[in-house]
Amino acid sequence: MYKYSCSVITKTEEWEHIEFDWNALLSRSDYNDIFLTYEWLRTWWNFFGKGELSIILIKNDSKIISILPLYIRKAGLIKILSFIGTGISDYGCFIIDKTFDADEILDQAFDFIYTNLRWDIFDMQQIPEVTTLYQYLSKNCNIYKKIFDVKFYSLGKCYYISKNQQFFIHEYNNKFFSKIQNRAKKLTRLGNFTHCEFQNIDEELLQRFFEMHIRKWRKCGKVSDFAFDKYRKFHSEIIRKFSRNFWLSFSSIKYNDDYIAFTYAFKYNNKIYWYIKTYDPDFAKYSPGHLAASYDLGFIQNSEITEVDLMRGEEEYKLHWTERYRINYRFVLFKNNIKDLVYKFYIMIMDRLYHTKRFYRLTRYLYKVLRQCKLLFEKQ
Repeated sequence: MYKYSCSVITKTEEWEHIEFDWNALLSRSDYNDIFLTYEWLRTWWNFFGKGELSIILIKNDSKIISILPLYIRKAGLIKILSFIGTGISDYGCFIIDKTFDADEILDQAFDFIYTNLRWDIFDMQQIPEVTTLYQYLSKNCNIYKKIFDVKFYSLGKCYYISKNQQFFIHEYNNKFFSKIQNRAKKLTRLGNFTHCEFQNIDEELLQRFFEMHIRKWRKCGKVSDFAFDKYRKFHSEIIRKFSRNFWLSFSSIKYNDDYIAFTYAFKYNNKIYWYIKTYDPDFAKYSPGHLAASYDLGFIQNSEITEVDLMRGEEEYKLHWTERYRINYRFVLFKNNIKDLVYKFYIMIMDRLYHTKRFYRLTRYLYKVLRQCKLLFEKQ
């Protein structure tokens, strides 16, 4: 017998009814993150949601004390249970009221998931190490191994810059910062060089941002997500919603009449998320991306912001700004049936091959070709 009542939302109409309750619970949860807001996840579902909505509500009497934002998608004959937002979201987690016992809620949540939802694989990605969900899973991993085949591993580092009663400037490498200042002086001597913070983003400005990101990635031999109409529409909608809630930070470096760098970021819970930073590849020698970052940090320095999240990914440029990081984890539960054994064997073989140089290069090339084909198909 459950201590708390559990129910499942399977229709978007039902989801819309709890919009206020969703963000209210998030504000008093142990992990209040922009990627768990109703606005982010609901917009993601509108554009990328394919499968069966399976949001679990856990209530104490009539009060919602936990929300599990989940959905089930099909991969052939296999049903995979995942976080809503998987793929685009940098962090994934459950929303749990911090005034209640998290272990007690999670015990009941996982029991309910096992007995009431039809799935073959439960794939939880991008779980931050600072969350109670990560602590619970790492503590109970051996218990779950008695029931499931469990894969639990790191997905990589998420770098961040922390204020910690010091100015952000103290995080910088002094030699590196001197180079940025010298390049800014060169641009100033050559023309009019300014930093702009935007309150309203019109369609023309947004298209310039998309086009710059596409050109930068093309210069690197890659295909930008913004080359695809669905991604452009998704982020246009996110920008509109976040701007309305004062969660958006959008700035640029302007040289004469041209934009040479953009910062597309989110402001939420006294934190800045540098979601996408891009620059004009023709101005690469002036490091416009780093120039934009230094100006952005200068504005943040005198604000209530306590942290700048550089997001997931271990790109080398992040090490110029900070050495601090947290780790995201992936926790996968396989039910011990034939379908899961076949799928797990496939993952194991692909993982082994992926870490060989030749196969890695081949897969990257094929991925690029497929992205180009998809782009051409969209344009027709």
